[in-house]
Amino acid sequence: MTELVVDIPNDIAKEMKRARFINWNEKLVKDILFFLNEREIVESILARSKLKEKDVEEIDNIIKRGLFEKYYKTKVSS
Repeated sequence: MTELVVDIPNDIAKEMKRARFINWNEKLVKDILFFLNEREIVESILARSKLKEKDVEEIDNIIKRGLFEKYYKTKVSS
């Protein structure tokens, strides 16, 4: 098994010590596996995608514009 050293900020380390019942090694391994599996799924989808970078940017702009109008404009005009 490979050992991994992780630097944890002191304030987070204090909180982790308060939750001694959690197996932090097991938790990190599960989170890493989840991330890797999620990434594999995304890469699989992207490999089959016919979208071009320009298409993705256009969709991104449409979504951001919609979110701006929904959350920002309504609060400014209220």
